[in-house]
Amino acid sequence: MQDSHDDGPGPLSSEEFLFHMYRGAELLDQNRVHEAKEEIEGALRLQPSDPKGQDLMAVSYFRMGMYPRAIVLYEDLVDRFPDHLTPRVNLSLCYLKTGQPDRALEHLQLVVEKDPRHERAWAYLGLVHQRRNDYDNARVCFERAGNKRMVRRMIDLATGDPQAVLRLAAAEAFHELDMGELEFSIASDDPAADHGTWESPEHAPPQAQPTPARNLLPPLSFEQRVTPSGTGFVVRADQGLAVRLDRVVAFAGKSPTVDASALPRRSRGRIQDLPVGSAARPLMIVSEATGFVLEPSEGRVLRELTLQDDIVCVREDLLVALDLSLDYENGRLPSGACDSIGMVRLRGSGLAIADFPRQHRAMGVEASVLARCRSVLGWTGRLVPRIADGEFVAFSGEGSLWIGYG
Repeated sequence: MQDSHDDGPGPLSSEEFLFHMYRGAELLDQNRVHEAKEEIEGALRLQPSDPKGQDLMAVSYFRMGMYPRAIVLYEDLVDRFPDHLTPRVNLSLCYLKTGQPDRALEHLQLVVEKDPRHERAWAYLGLVHQRRNDYDNARVCFERAGNKRMVRRMIDLATGDPQAVLRLAAAEAFHELDMGELEFSIASDDPAADHGTWESPEHAPPQAQPTPARNLLPPLSFEQRVTPSGTGFVVRADQGLAVRLDRVVAFAGKSPTVDASALPRRSRGRIQDLPVGSAARPLMIVSEATGFVLEPSEGRVLRELTLQDDIVCVREDLLVALDLSLDYENGRLPSGACDSIGMVRLRGSGLAIADFPRQHRAMGVEASVLARCRSVLGWTGRLVPRIADGEFVAFSGEGSLWIGYG
């Protein structure tokens, strides 16, 4: 019998679509993001406007650090499904990831107006206010979210007592909201169901666990390695870490030690005598530390760079910390009329932290773009820089470019 919808997908294409969708979701659950992306692309070739497929693709982009692309998809879903709250919440999380708290604020306020009991939206709204240093409103939002630890933290931050903030950061910061990976599972047994009734799962903050009585920094999952702490981060150290000591305000652990040698530069696979960073501000190898508290330079913010079999390039003078498990290579940004700018290319799976200007954003690149060399902070994806005229550098390829301004 012929389907009454002549322009719809046939039985075979529908089965293939379902196969790609479920396979993509399974691969995402296994954190095999690049393979998942290929499967989801196969599904979207068959049904390009399917909202569940678009949502899965947005999650893939999110996991790969391609936040601008995830934003494009979520903005489209918000336009098509204005009454659905989930895409607004996920879009807000992407805005937070790209340093756009004001845009996140607009959508989160709409969510809590429509659903005053939406705890996740209240939690992210609290993070927005915290980013804006509005600790009173942040406290109110975390109260609505039911997060007592964050409420206490906002009270301490509002008092301006650095010792209280440090104690709270060391003891409880790892139980805060997770701004990391989006967890995804297909919301319906039929991903090709009616597009008008689509629902998407949200990224739920992890449930708070009891704080161990004698261990300030308990063992954590990889997703919880970094937690915001005031203007800085509380970071758990895993299997060795190199860090700029001028950005460390406290260590935690049984007996943290700093190796005598700095992390050496590598160029074309060869070790050099010069340290990563500079002779005055090198990255030093830290061992035996359970964790530490980092603060940014004045007028700057710390940026978490989580790699999952990815390549990330960041300016050498902005690099604050990196896992020793990451492969790294030193190089220069081809910058035309400007002096050469030192870069570090990171590859593999692990964590790096950079000290970015407060005013910065991520910009998606799909073909080519010109950027002022002094504004380039770094990039992720398959971008290739080349010398351009004057003070500009040309980027070609696919990825996200971090630009500082203001």
